[in-house]
Amino acid sequence: MRPGPAAGALPLPRPGTVNLRGLAPLARAEIQWGLHAHAEAQAEASWQQRALNAEQALKTAHSEIRAQRARISELLGELRDTQREQDHDALQRLTAENTTLKQRLRQLTSDQRAMEEKLQAARSNNRFLDKRIAGLEAQLLDAGMSRRT
Repeated sequence: MRPGPAAGALPLPRPGTVNLRGLAPLARAEIQWGLHAHAEAQAEASWQQRALNAEQALKTAHSEIRAQRARISELLGELRDTQREQDHDALQRLTAENTTLKQRLRQLTSDQRAMEEKLQAARSNNRFLDKRIAGLEAQLLDAGMSRRT
């Protein structure tokens, strides 16, 4: 058997605890109720403070979400505006390029016609010269034959 405290001995003090031994039952009950009520009040206040903190954090999060959504909307609007400007610039550039290509096509078609006309003229001149050469050769042959006779 362990030796316990003597009946008249004072209990040993422990940090953070209250020893109610030796008090009258009513005084002990009053002190216990007071300690309990104080602990409950602190727990209630702690719970209420956590709830208020959570509400404030929720409000802060909602306002941050709204701000981010607004920023996203602004950026999407800027992106759309940029795309429209690029589309407009691209349309103008394509229109100018198309006009340039059409003019180049007309110029090349005109140059081709001029070259075909020159080719026809050269062929015609060539045929004329071939006939002229043939005529001159015939005259030479006739002149050479008449001298022999």
